Amino acid sequence: MNMDKYVIRMAQEKDKARIMEIYAYARNFMAANGNPNQWKNNNPGKKGNVRDDANLNQLLVLANMESYNAILIEQGKSQSERLILLRNLAIRQMDTLVSINLSAVSTLPGGDM
Repeated sequence: MNMDKYVIRMAQEKDKARIMEIYAYARNFMAANGNPNQWKNNNPGKKGNVRDDANLNQLLVLANMESYNAILIEQGKSQSERLILLRNLAIRQMDTLVSINLSAVSTLPGGDM
C-alpha cells in the first residue's frame, strides 16, 4: 500500500464529524456484510460479545483493526483484500504485544502499571 499521500496527525475537534461518519459507514457495512452473530453462535455459554471476553492486548488489536478497516473501506478495498490485510495486521500486532515485557515498562505517573 502506498502511504505517500497520507499524513498521520493527531485528530482535532474539527475532524470529529468525519471520523464519526467513517465509523458509521464501517459499522453499517459490517452489519450488512458480516455475521453479527458469529461470536455468539460459536460461544453459546458466554454472555455479551467478543469484547467482554477479550484481554487488553486483544482489545487493543481489535480497536486498531476496526480503524484500519474503515480506512480500507474508504479506499475501496474488496472484502477479501481487507480480510487478508486485517489478518496480517492482527498477527503482527499480537506478536509484538506478546513479545513486550510489560514488567520492564516504567510506570506512568497516575497509571495502574
